Amino acid sequence: MVEYHHLSVLKHINMNRKHTFGLLLGLVAVLAINLLFVLVVLSPAKYSIFDFTSGETSNIATTITGLTTPILTLFSAYLLYLALTKQTESNETQKLKNDVDMVAFLFNQLDTEFNGISLRQTITSRTGTNQPEKRIEDSYGLTAMQKICASYHNEPKYYKTMYAMDQVKSTIASFLIVEEAISCLGNSQF
Repeated sequence: MVEYHHLSVLKHINMNRKHTFGLLLGLVAVLAINLLFVLVVLSPAKYSIFDFTSGETSNIATTITGLTTPILTLFSAYLLYLALTKQTESNETQKLKNDVDMVAFLFNQLDTEFNGISLRQTITSRTGTNQPEKRIEDSYGLTAMQKICASYHNEPKYYKTMYAMDQVKSTIASFLIVEEAISCLGNSQF
């Protein structure tokens, strides 16, 4: 298990290196293209139609920039709205996942507590020689819970200080906590 974890970490690091290398390569390519474009646009043109340094073409560029800037700003604001909406949805999904994880943890605790209920009884029986024979019988989990509850009906006054009854009370309390957590989880909305 430990080796598998180390392998997954190494794969993750290699994937991040590949991703970072690709990102840096793309960034260098964009910068090179921009630099080349600036050099071509600002250099003296061989043909007058490609001369972008004159006053007339500067006015056209200013006009185009003035017209496209508000449109690009609105588009950027829309993209920002989409990003914030997705982030909010992601936060709600993460909260729901955390709630489900907590309920699963509580349920596992309840299961462990329920299976940990134990009862040790000394049972006396008569053999063929009419001699009493004592044996110890241990019960766990559901069987222990059933025997505790069944014996409670016979002698309820002894259960105030009995350890087994404390186990049953604790398990019932844990069950109620899990039940409440599940009902709260059912009420959460997306």
